[in-house]
Amino acid sequence: MDLGIEVKTDIYGHSIVGILNGKKKGKKISWRAEMDALPNDFPDEVEFKSKIKGVQHGCGHDVHLAIGLGIAEILSKNKKNLQGTVYFIFQPEEETFVGAKNMINSGLFSEIRPDEIYGLHITNLPVGKIMVKPNEMFAYQKRIRM
Repeated sequence: MDLGIEVKTDIYGHSIVGILNGKKKGKKISWRAEMDALPNDFPDEVEFKSKIKGVQHGCGHDVHLAIGLGIAEILSKNKKNLQGTVYFIFQPEEETFVGAKNMINSGLFSEIRPDEIYGLHITNLPVGKIMVKPNEMFAYQKRIRM
C-alpha cells in the first residue's frame, strides 16, 4: 500500500523515518516507535512469534510498530486536512539504550526538525486502562543521560 510518505532508511542501522507532509501549514510533529527484538528463545505460544531462532519480540515492539503504521495510514488518507508535517521515527536498539542516541549522532535532526515528539510504551494492564508516569522515559529510563 502506497501511503504517499517519504521514507528514509539511511540515518542509522535499521532505523526508518517516514515523512508525511500535510496540505496545510502547521506544526511538525513526530511519532516515535521503538523496534527491537530480544536475544532469547523464550517459548512463545502465539502464531505471530518470531521465526528466527534466538530472536523474540517480547516486550511489545510489534505493537509499537503497528500503532505507528496505523497512525500513518489514517493520517495519509486524510492528508488534505492535515496541518503541518508528521514524522514517523522507527527507532532500533531501545533495549540496549543506544538506538536513539545513535540516530541523533547520525544526523536525525539534520534530516527532520520536529516541534514535538510523542511516543508510548505498552505494558500488561487491564483492557481499557492507560497508565501515565510523570518524569519517566519509556520502559527502563528514569533520566536522560548524555
